Amino acid sequence: MNYSKIFFILMLCCLLCVPMSVSANEKYSAAGSHAKSLLFLESKGIPDLERFGRSVTRAEFAMYMVRALQLPTMVSGRKYSDVGASHIYYEDIQTATAAGIIQGDTTTGKFNPSAPISRIHMVRMITNALELVNIVPTSAKNPNFSDTKGVSADYAKRIMTTYNLGIITGDMATGQFNPFKNATVAQSATFITRFYDVIDRQKKWYSVADIVSGNLQLKGYYTSFNSAKNALKEGQIILYKDKVRYMNDGIVYFTKYNTMFIESTYSDNDAMSLLSSTEAMYVSSTEKGVTVQIGDLQQTYTHEEVSLIPTELTSVPRSYYIVDSGELVHYEYKHVLKRYEPAYIVGAAPTKLTVGQRYYSVDGITFYNQKAQVVGNFYNYYQYMPFRVATKYTANQLNEMISTLLVEAEKKGYKHATTQSKLIGLGQALKDAEQTYHMNAMALLAMATYESNYGMSEQAQKHNNLIGTAAVLSQYGKANYRSPSLNIQQMAQYFSDEYVTPYRSQIDKKRKSGHGAVLGSKAVGMNKKYTANPFWGAQVASIYYRLDKQFGNKDAQQQVKVAFTAAPKASSLPTYETADTRGKIAFEYRNFGLPVAVVQIGESFTKIIADDDRFTHVYMPSSSLKMIQTIQ
Repeated sequence: MNYSKIFFILMLCCLLCVPMSVSANEKYSAAGSHAKSLLFLESKGIPDLERFGRSVTRAEFAMYMVRALQLPTMVSGRKYSDVGASHIYYEDIQTATAAGIIQGDTTTGKFNPSAPISRIHMVRMITNALELVNIVPTSAKNPNFSDTKGVSADYAKRIMTTYNLGIITGDMATGQFNPFKNATVAQSATFITRFYDVIDRQKKWYSVADIVSGNLQLKGYYTSFNSAKNALKEGQIILYKDKVRYMNDGIVYFTKYNTMFIESTYSDNDAMSLLSSTEAMYVSSTEKGVTVQIGDLQQTYTHEEVSLIPTELTSVPRSYYIVDSGELVHYEYKHVLKRYEPAYIVGAAPTKLTVGQRYYSVDGITFYNQKAQVVGNFYNYYQYMPFRVATKYTANQLNEMISTLLVEAEKKGYKHATTQSKLIGLGQALKDAEQTYHMNAMALLAMATYESNYGMSEQAQKHNNLIGTAAVLSQYGKANYRSPSLNIQQMAQYFSDEYVTPYRSQIDKKRKSGHGAVLGSKAVGMNKKYTANPFWGAQVASIYYRLDKQFGNKDAQQQVKVAFTAAPKASSLPTYETADTRGKIAFEYRNFGLPVAVVQIGESFTKIIADDDRFTHVYMPSSSLKMIQTIQ
């Protein structure tokens, strides 16, 4: 038996079964000395490089320059009659024009984007970019190309500049540059790669920019953050390549999932989760990092973890609020995905906010106008109504609400929601949970509606799981419930124990989620720790608001008064069973700035609904509470 032949056949079969792919090196191997440069352009996300022997167009070369050098997006006052907003490289051409890299034909007002670019015109664009970054050669050797004698003095100077910087070499065999010959994709890749290397050797990646009419205008390049900062004038910002590194004011957003440390008496390692695209207020920045703020928390992150948006840079989209028909409408922008989510009504609009204006808030409390001026602090009634306040709606009325919600769900595309939703008939289960665990039944219904997609999500349909994030469920136990009612009961108990009941004893030291017994936001409330979604509290409250409005405003008519606990001089804030500090302590708050439901305000003591469900009401010194006005 010929074992060698058998082995060869087996190996051949294995090779035939393995999918063959062409590596980047093989893809450009025929480009010879240009292959490495083509790989560099590909690494910058530049498309259509495979046919590297073809002529490159003027629009393509402008795009190569902008993307390879990572210029920030800019808008030019100059518009070309032959480059409309629908052009595939419109933004790149606008950026290159604003940067002074291209000018187009000033006589005709055209750019001729589809025309092939000559080698000498590539040199012109590159030298324009060299002027932008303020780089000049240290020598002035004449290349003495035999075919450039007839070019203008200006072009001769540009050719000499790029030659002395090593960006062009010409044909060494013939001593020619071929200035009027159309450049190929491969040649342009090599020109740009050499230009990039010139800038990189001098480390000129920091730039200073003005913001004019909401758009960037580059003013100069520098070798370090400190040299750029020393050159700053009032209102200017610092960029590193296309990313803002320093500004006077604005917001930042997280480029990926992250966490923010919480100073807590419950744990030394308490932290809240933050989704990518979550916005925070900008505090300050250095060469190494950015300090941001959400609520009363501040933390410093690396420049790779966040992106900065100056207030005046209005050309960059961000989340915002408007007033429409007396209601506050939120438009959430997903920065990482580059899209707006469907708008939703948060609740009644504060009277200080006016129609026709955009407002901004990273925590749903402090609102700013378009000039970054604080308009006020506003608290949505449903978002900051304590969970221990019971709803006025009965089980039957909750079932009516569920029926209404499911009709709405079918209109949104959830087929058979009115007959198959796991929310159907849960009115009594919600009221039972409210009675047993003192968790507002309407808030639970709004949570279940939001988290289970009207009871139609896969988790709801297969596992009877209406409420509970993956993180919570992994803590609590199995995500599979015998019935939707059991899910409501168990999660109501979990929320009461974990998010509402205050610190009671040494046993509670491991419990670290209690940051306010309200839906809230990333500033305060259940939203702070329960989910990484920064707008979970607002979106759940939105459902509560709509249902209450539609069914008679029974809970709005309760006119629940809310106060925030003040930070005491001691390490804890006690509550009392009677209106007397000499009386028995009911329980203590060890986190501060938390909302509580006020029953009666006295000169010395204020009666509140107890967050500890062992008590119905407790008393606190009035001086330890700060009343707030909720918006309804």
